[in-house]
Amino acid sequence: MTPSLCGMFEGAFLLLAETGSEPTPANFWMPEGASKQAPFIDLSFYIINWINYFFFGLVTLVLVWFAFRYRQRSKHVEFSEGPVHNTTLEVTWTVIPTLILIGIFFMGFIGYLDLRTPPKDAFQINVTAQQWAWEFEYPNGAKSTSELVVPAGRPVQLVLRSKDVLHSLYIPDFRVKQDVVPGRYTYLWFESDVQTDPDDESDFFWLFCTEYCGDSHWNMNVHVRVFPEEDFEEWTKEQARWLDVIPEQDLYFMAGPKIYKRCVT
Repeated sequence: MTPSLCGMFEGAFLLLAETGSEPTPANFWMPEGASKQAPFIDLSFYIINWINYFFFGLVTLVLVWFAFRYRQRSKHVEFSEGPVHNTTLEVTWTVIPTLILIGIFFMGFIGYLDLRTPPKDAFQINVTAQQWAWEFEYPNGAKSTSELVVPAGRPVQLVLRSKDVLHSLYIPDFRVKQDVVPGRYTYLWFESDVQTDPDDESDFFWLFCTEYCGDSHWNMNVHVRVFPEEDFEEWTKEQARWLDVIPEQDLYFMAGPKIYKRCVT
């Protein structure tokens, strides 16, 4: 593949990777794509799928035709020598799959580099996984265990670690997934312009653990909400000083359940 052709493919893939302020529509295979990474990942998925569909149909049709064309027509069977070598055929079925795989690899490599290289100005959130809960810690000290709230239109980097066993963080609508490994840090980033309503708790995306981690693995999922910048700043401030605004006489009843929930998780 020539350098100019490589550059053309790379430019096209990067252009697609940088688009996506609008959500990609949901389909049979995937939910709505609500991050800037979603259009490129969806495109890669569709290309590979349609290649599979094409060759599945081709092989099935050839198989059916061969079965019909060379079926046994009588009780008397005659065996004849078939072709043992065909250079043109062998070159064709070697070169075409090789070119297809090179294209798939190149497309996947560009997507991989994009997903592994967060912008320098990404907003960092520390994520701790444990049986069977997530904890999200923000730069100002705010913590949340019930939901992950991120700013709209701003790249977000998650720094992931596990306290116990192997977990895996997956946000289907953002098309991002990363294993969370004990004893090491892993990372992922995304950016979403698809805002959720701060006043509507039913407006959210799902975050799942997709690595079996024990008997309550099924319940290790939380909501992801994307707030406008002003609402996000206000939310993080409230989360950082939530204990300060509770009247002293109500500390036991209002703060106790929240602190207890953090302890038992």
